[in-house]
Amino acid sequence: MQTTATLNKSIGQFDSAKQTPQHIIVQDSSVAGIQYHQGRRIWPRLSEGDALRLKRENDNPNDHHAIAVFFRNYKIGYVPRRENKMLARFIDEKRSISAAISRLSDTNSKEKIIDFRVEMEIQKDGLIC
Repeated sequence: MQTTATLNKSIGQFDSAKQTPQHIIVQDSSVAGIQYHQGRRIWPRLSEGDALRLKRENDNPNDHHAIAVFFRNYKIGYVPRRENKMLARFIDEKRSISAAISRLSDTNSKEKIIDFRVEMEIQKDGLIC
Protein backbone atom coordinates (compact mmCIF):
# COMPACT_ATOMS: atom_id res chain seq x y z
CA MET A 1 0.00 0.00 0.00
CA GLN A 2 1.25 3.46 -0.82
CA THR A 3 2.29 5.66 2.10
CA THR A 4 1.11 9.20 2.86
CA ALA A 5 4.54 10.61 1.96
CA THR A 6 4.33 8.94 -1.44
CA LEU A 7 0.76 10.16 -1.86
CA ASN A 8 1.87 13.76 -1.38
CA LYS A 9 4.28 13.37 -4.29
CA SER A 10 1.44 12.05 -6.46
CA ILE A 11 -0.80 15.09 -6.09
CA GLY A 12 -1.39 16.82 -9.41
CA GLN A 13 -2.63 20.34 -10.04
CA PHE A 14 -5.99 21.11 -11.60
CA ASP A 15 -5.56 22.34 -15.17
CA SER A 16 -8.03 25.23 -15.34
CA ALA A 17 -7.42 25.76 -19.07
CA LYS A 18 -8.64 22.25 -19.85
CA GLN A 19 -11.19 22.13 -16.99
CA THR A 20 -10.28 18.54 -16.28
CA PRO A 21 -9.88 17.28 -12.73
CA GLN A 22 -6.68 15.65 -11.60
CA HIS A 23 -6.45 12.57 -9.45
CA ILE A 24 -4.22 11.32 -6.68
CA ILE A 25 -3.34 7.71 -6.13
CA VAL A 26 -4.69 6.67 -2.76
CA GLN A 27 -3.90 2.97 -2.88
CA ASP A 28 -2.03 0.29 -4.82
CA SER A 29 -2.93 -3.27 -3.76
CA SER A 30 -3.47 -6.82 -4.94
CA VAL A 31 -6.96 -8.30 -4.92
CA ALA A 32 -7.28 -10.78 -2.05
CA GLY A 33 -9.14 -14.07 -2.30
CA ILE A 34 -9.42 -14.42 -6.08
CA GLN A 35 -9.21 -18.20 -5.65
CA TYR A 36 -12.44 -18.12 -3.59
CA HIS A 37 -14.41 -15.89 -5.93
CA GLN A 38 -14.60 -15.46 -9.72
CA GLY A 39 -11.14 -13.97 -10.31
CA ARG A 40 -9.59 -17.11 -11.73
CA ARG A 41 -12.65 -18.01 -13.79
CA ILE A 42 -12.75 -14.70 -15.64
CA TRP A 43 -8.95 -14.25 -15.80
CA PRO A 44 -8.87 -14.50 -19.65
CA ARG A 45 -11.27 -11.52 -19.89
CA LEU A 46 -9.15 -9.21 -17.73
CA SER A 47 -6.75 -6.59 -19.07
CA GLU A 48 -4.57 -3.95 -17.50
CA GLY A 49 -6.51 -0.68 -17.34
CA ASP A 50 -9.91 -2.36 -16.95
CA ALA A 51 -12.19 -0.49 -14.58
CA LEU A 52 -13.12 -2.14 -11.31
CA ARG A 53 -16.00 -1.40 -8.95
CA LEU A 54 -15.49 -1.32 -5.20
CA LYS A 55 -18.46 -2.16 -2.99
CA ARG A 56 -18.57 -1.84 0.78
CA GLU A 57 -19.86 -4.82 2.71
CA ASN A 58 -20.79 -3.24 6.05
CA ASP A 59 -22.57 -6.40 7.14
CA ASN A 60 -19.62 -8.72 6.45
CA PRO A 61 -19.26 -10.80 9.66
CA ASN A 62 -15.52 -11.34 9.15
CA ASP A 63 -14.50 -7.71 8.56
CA HIS A 64 -16.68 -4.64 9.12
CA HIS A 65 -14.37 -2.63 6.78
CA ALA A 66 -14.75 -5.21 3.97
CA ILE A 67 -14.68 -3.96 0.39
CA ALA A 68 -15.55 -6.36 -2.43
CA VAL A 69 -13.86 -5.88 -5.81
CA PHE A 70 -15.94 -6.38 -8.96
CA PHE A 71 -15.08 -6.59 -12.64
CA ARG A 72 -18.32 -5.86 -14.42
CA ASN A 73 -20.80 -8.01 -12.44
CA TYR A 74 -18.22 -10.57 -11.33
CA LYS A 75 -16.96 -10.50 -7.77
CA ILE A 76 -13.25 -11.19 -8.13
CA GLY A 77 -12.21 -10.78 -4.50
CA TYR A 78 -11.60 -8.17 -1.80
CA VAL A 79 -9.39 -5.26 -0.91
CA PRO A 80 -6.91 -6.87 1.53
CA ARG A 81 -8.07 -6.57 5.15
CA ARG A 82 -4.83 -4.96 6.29
CA GLU A 83 -5.30 -2.21 3.66
CA ASN A 84 -9.04 -1.51 3.65
CA LYS A 85 -9.77 0.77 6.61
CA MET A 86 -8.89 4.14 5.01
CA LEU A 87 -10.51 3.18 1.71
CA ALA A 88 -13.68 2.05 3.52
CA ARG A 89 -13.89 5.47 5.15
CA PHE A 90 -13.52 7.19 1.76
CA ILE A 91 -16.32 5.06 0.30
CA ASP A 92 -18.56 5.67 3.33
CA GLU A 93 -17.92 9.43 2.95
CA LYS A 94 -19.01 9.17 -0.73
CA ARG A 95 -15.65 10.42 -2.02
CA SER A 96 -15.13 10.40 -5.79
CA ILE A 97 -12.87 7.38 -6.25
CA SER A 98 -12.14 5.06 -9.13
CA ALA A 99 -10.29 1.76 -9.39
CA ALA A 100 -8.63 -0.06 -12.27
CA ILE A 101 -6.41 -3.07 -12.87
CA SER A 102 -2.79 -1.92 -12.83
CA ARG A 103 -1.06 -5.26 -13.43
CA LEU A 104 -1.87 -8.91 -14.04
CA SER A 105 0.67 -11.56 -13.03
CA ASP A 106 0.40 -15.21 -13.94
CA THR A 107 3.47 -16.71 -12.28
CA ASN A 108 2.27 -20.28 -12.71
CA SER A 109 -0.92 -22.16 -13.42
CA LYS A 110 -2.12 -21.82 -9.81
CA GLU A 111 -1.00 -18.35 -8.75
CA LYS A 112 -2.65 -15.42 -10.47
CA ILE A 113 -2.30 -11.90 -9.08
CA ILE A 114 -4.54 -8.94 -9.90
CA ASP A 115 -3.01 -5.64 -8.84
CA PHE A 116 -5.22 -2.58 -8.79
CA ARG A 117 -4.89 1.15 -8.22
CA VAL A 118 -7.41 3.43 -6.55
CA GLU A 119 -7.50 7.13 -7.40
CA MET A 120 -9.40 10.04 -5.91
CA GLU A 121 -10.48 13.17 -7.76
CA ILE A 122 -9.13 16.61 -6.84
CA GLN A 123 -11.56 19.51 -7.28
CA LYS A 124 -10.72 22.73 -9.09
CA ASP A 125 -9.99 24.49 -5.79
CA GLY A 126 -7.49 21.78 -4.85
CA LEU A 127 -9.80 20.02 -2.41
CA ILE A 128 -10.00 16.28 -2.51
CA CYS A 129 -13.49 15.04 -3.36
